[in-house]
Amino acid sequence: MRRELAVDLVICGVGFAAVSVLIRYLRPDFPVVALAAGLAGGGLCLLWGVLGWWGMDCRRSALVTLVFMAVLLIIQAAGSWQRAAVVDSTGRRVAALMFVLLTLDLGMLWTLARSDKQPPP
Repeated sequence: MRRELAVDLVICGVGFAAVSVLIRYLRPDFPVVALAAGLAGGGLCLLWGVLGWWGMDCRRSALVTLVFMAVLLIIQAAGSWQRAAVVDSTGRRVAALMFVLLTLDLGMLWTLARSDKQPPP
C-alpha cells in the first residue's frame, strides 16, 4: 500500500470517529448503531492505515471495512433524512453530518478501489 493511501486511511478513520461522536453529542437519542459503526469503522481504518504505513498490504481489509460501513451508513442516513423533515434543526444538522460520513466513506472506498489500477511511484 502506498504511503499516501495509508495517510488517507488514518485521516478517514479519525474523521469517522470524530463525526460519529459529534452526531451522538448533538442527538443523544440517535441510534447507537451509527455511533458504533463510526467508532469501530474509524478504528479499523486507523489500524489499516498504520499497518499500511509500515508496509503491510491491508487494502482488501480496508475495502471490506468500508463496504460494511457504507451499508450501515446508508441505512442510518436514510432514517435520519426521514426524521430531519419532521424534527427540529438539530435533526437537519445530524442528517447533514450523516451525509458527510457517507460521502467520506464512499470517497475513500473509491480511492482504494482505484489504487489497484494506478502504478506505484
